[in-house]
Order: sequence, then structure tokens, then C-alpha cells
Amino acid sequence: AQFIELAQPYLKQPLDANDEYSQRALALARERIHHLADIGPAAEYFFHDDYEMDAKGAAKHFTPTSRDLLAQLHEKLSTLPEAGWNHDNIESALRGLAEERDIKPAALIHPARLAVSGRTVGPSVFELLEALGRERVLRRLQRESERV
Repeated sequence: AQFIELAQPYLKQPLDANDEYSQRALALARERIHHLADIGPAAEYFFHDDYEMDAKGAAKHFTPTSRDLLAQLHEKLSTLPEAGWNHDNIESALRGLAEERDIKPAALIHPARLAVSGRTVGPSVFELLEALGRERVLRRLQRESERV
């Protein structure tokens, strides 16, 4: 809660310091920043869908194949109920899809991270997907699978 209050001047939207989602989101973003002023760009994707996409990352990870992979990941994750939306189930679904497709998990992890956050680096993709929440993740995967 104290970190939210310190970070507030650097964020575009006001946050409730007692809100569990805001606390978790900023805790994950905090892992990757060196200065408090960096929190805005590091956390923007947690709070709105119109985040900036890393152009170099998109050029590298959004390939013709990645559209199909993101659509399949969306389908696989959509079978997880809200109550089952957690790190272990998300990881199992992603790694299971990689195994089914006979690809390395990284071929899904990198495009998925980019699709849901616009970033090529950040917290563990499984923690990230769990923290963002089922509906937000599914919406963003759908959007990017149609755009790629």
C-alpha cells in the first residue's frame, strides 16, 4: 500500500492503495524497475489495454506462425475456469500446447508476453498471466492473434 502511494504521481490513473489487484500488479512491476519514475511505463499494461507495443519485440516475436499459436493458446486458456486461473494451471496449459505442437515453450511464451503486456521482458509469464486475470488475458490474446 505504501508503494502505491509513492508510485501514484508516476501513474496515469489513480489507484486504491487497498486494492489487491493494484498491489499485486505494482509488486510485479516493481521487480523490474530501478527508479520510482520508471513505474509508469513498467506498469501501464496492468491498468489499461492501450499500452505501447515494443516494436522490436513485435518484429521478432509476431511471425506468421505466432498468430496461429496465440489463437491456440487463447483456446487452451479459455478452458480454464476463473477459479482455476492460477500459475500452475496456466503453465500446464501453455507447456501442454507447446508439447502438442512439438515446439519449445519459448515459442509461445515470448509472443504471449508481448501480446498481453507489449513488453519482451517482465515478471514470469505465468505470474503475469495469473495477475492480469482470465478475462483481460483472453481479450488481449484474441486481439493480438487477429492483428498479427
